[in-house]
Amino acid sequence: MESKWKVYRISNYLLLCCSIIIFVFSIRFIINAPNDELQLYSLLFSLLFFFMCIHSLVNITIMAKTFPNKMIAGTNNRWHIFSIVLSLLSTVGLIIMFISLVVEISENYFNGLLIMISILTILLLTSLFVLVCQFSIKKYLNTKSMSLMNSWIDSIGNSSEAPE
Repeated sequence: MESKWKVYRISNYLLLCCSIIIFVFSIRFIINAPNDELQLYSLLFSLLFFFMCIHSLVNITIMAKTFPNKMIAGTNNRWHIFSIVLSLLSTVGLIIMFISLVVEISENYFNGLLIMISILTILLLTSLFVLVCQFSIKKYLNTKSMSLMNSWIDSIGNSSEAPE
């Protein structure tokens, strides 16, 4: 397996672990939210990380079923498209969160927001990498599958037991 796809797999596991942890903390915050407006923002925040959990799980499952040389077809193709949509939604949500945190930076909250911005930057870069790979994985697997089939077909004609 190429190193790009190894990094893709590791990135999906990283996104899965981080999004589960943040999702659990955000659910806890929803329960203890002091007002309705903050509860709504917390709900949207937790929904974003729930989407991230789901698309990471789908990507990991698709990789387990298709790599290194099976095509994404049938049900896997539908799950792949679903995962791309969730990945787009979560990446856009991360970008919006990142921009809103950068706007909120002030002297009073600088250290806490700096840590949050650092975490969001890592998640955002990882999410963008996964999204780019999601758009190219289908073509990569189709190419690998076709080259495997061609090598099998060529090996049939090159049999050492050819009739005389």
